[in-house]
Amino acid sequence: MPVNATHHCGARHKRLLTTLLAAAAAALLLPAEGQATVLKPIDTSTHRIHLERLPGAPSSWPVDTYRWLVGEEKEVYRGDTSPTGSVGIKRLPGQTRYRLETMSFKMEYDIADACWALDEEAFQGCIKPLTPLPADWPNEVNAHRNIREQSEHEREEERLRYERAVAANDDEFAWLGPLPRHWRNPGVDFSGIHRKLNAFDEMDVDVAQFTCLSPQQIGPTPHQAAVTRYLQSAQQVRSWLFIRELAFQGKVSWDARTQYLEAQKLWSDLLIAAGQGNWMAVFLATRALKQTQSANPVVSARISQLQGWMIQRSVADFYLDESGLFDRPYPSDKAARLFNYLALDGSYTAMLHAGALLKNEADPGRRAVGRRMHECVRRMVPSLPMQQ
Repeated sequence: MPVNATHHCGARHKRLLTTLLAAAAAALLLPAEGQATVLKPIDTSTHRIHLERLPGAPSSWPVDTYRWLVGEEKEVYRGDTSPTGSVGIKRLPGQTRYRLETMSFKMEYDIADACWALDEEAFQGCIKPLTPLPADWPNEVNAHRNIREQSEHEREEERLRYERAVAANDDEFAWLGPLPRHWRNPGVDFSGIHRKLNAFDEMDVDVAQFTCLSPQQIGPTPHQAAVTRYLQSAQQVRSWLFIRELAFQGKVSWDARTQYLEAQKLWSDLLIAAGQGNWMAVFLATRALKQTQSANPVVSARISQLQGWMIQRSVADFYLDESGLFDRPYPSDKAARLFNYLALDGSYTAMLHAGALLKNEADPGRRAVGRRMHECVRRMVPSLPMQQ
């Protein structure tokens, strides 16, 4: 065979082999029949930074909330550190300086636009820290880990205590029924409170229609003598409730209870009245508990249930308390409209506030209504002070 023929034959074989290989590769890349080709571009908008590779980094990290900021406190990303110490970061076009803030330390990075197109390993080498880490930052990380673990332990203990309380349902407000499965979700609809307060603001009631009502005319008042005794010594009972709360938090000894035996009796009697449906007792007990700002989830859940009880029965004093004006009677038109409406609706404290404003008006008829309101409170609830 001539040399040229041999050369052309070999060339043909090479071209044929190349064609077959290309066809095989194409066959592997082609989608199955009926499927569309899906292109998956590389995501260059997010990356991860491995803090555990920094000099002196601890072997394990606390799960720590962090955030990335650019410019003047603009947050571009937030998350929790991984157990190994890596953090996510999101690109903001046009920005090259990013500030990392954690509970343990802060750092600033320069991240050039070109870095974002690199793979994860190359990205680590491309970014440039602009601020040094604090010398004691490993200790800060460890300290924060200890705090976080202690907090998690306390939350778990709290959860278990609450579950036991739910199962027992034998607290002082058991008459309300079962505790909610979780104290942060008491199953009470509070959404209408502010709507109702706003509606009150739009009502310019005719105060001349005021009629003095007894507590019994406003709602059920069984065991009312307990309410009277409580009002006469309310501050003493509140002091006992604060001591009880401090004891729950472990800040004082439970032995302190022996100093408040009379207050405990007054409180127990008030709760008996509340349990029998006395609307005044329910309101006074709820307000006293709220003022303790209790850390006890059982108390928090019961407060929500007591508030739900008052919402269902439209207790006027409850809405006055929710307005923030119960014991701060600001002399504004809005406050005056609220006081007037709730005074006509059966709130004795609103009668005191509305009466004080009305007695200073120029209209003699309205001044007379103000005097009638104060006289009503003196006759119906003589033990009621200006502030509850």
